[in-house]
Amino acid sequence: LALKFREEQGSFLVGALAALIGNTKKVGFVCGMDFPLIHKFEAALKVLHPHLAARAEVRERFRREASVAGRLSSCTAALLEVGTSEVGEPYIAWELLRGEDLAARLRRQQVLALPEAVALISDIAGLLEVAHAAGVVHRDLKPSNVFLARRDDGSEQVRLLDFGIAGLLDGSELTNSAAVLGSPGYLAPEQARGDRAAVGPHSDVFALGA
Repeated sequence: LALKFREEQGSFLVGALAALIGNTKKVGFVCGMDFPLIHKFEAALKVLHPHLAARAEVRERFRREASVAGRLSSCTAALLEVGTSEVGEPYIAWELLRGEDLAARLRRQQVLALPEAVALISDIAGLLEVAHAAGVVHRDLKPSNVFLARRDDGSEQVRLLDFGIAGLLDGSELTNSAAVLGSPGYLAPEQARGDRAAVGPHSDVFALGA
């Protein structure tokens, strides 16, 4: 969904966009937006679903996702704005990346050429190193969260997406300690056991290998 609108109308339209979700039970939705005033730019807008926005823990996790993204601007899409619409839905606006995620690439190509695979793994490992140095563990690394962003010159730049369940190495935790976070097939053993205390940078390395 792409919309063109003026910046001062943004809060109103975020509320209108949230209403488009209807009564579904999804966490939220992301759409493209175009701000055409003095600073023309496109943005990917993520809006928290109203049925979850009323829960303090979910709102705090949503806020943390924005905070983590702000700390990792070289790893993920650039954070543009964080706010709450006039009708109460929290939203996050990022730069709108062009390209495809790794899951789509693999569906299309089936197998990557060895040089491409080696370069991709090296790039992802480098981004994880930056995140870990900043005290952040992704915890849900998988092909659909690796984005191959297309630059204006046609070259590609790897970006990591969806830090919504990222853990902070300061030990703070928002989620139920008994819950298993991550995606089957990419979970490190300590994640699969639900052993939060044992999850760390090595868990992302395991997911990268998987």
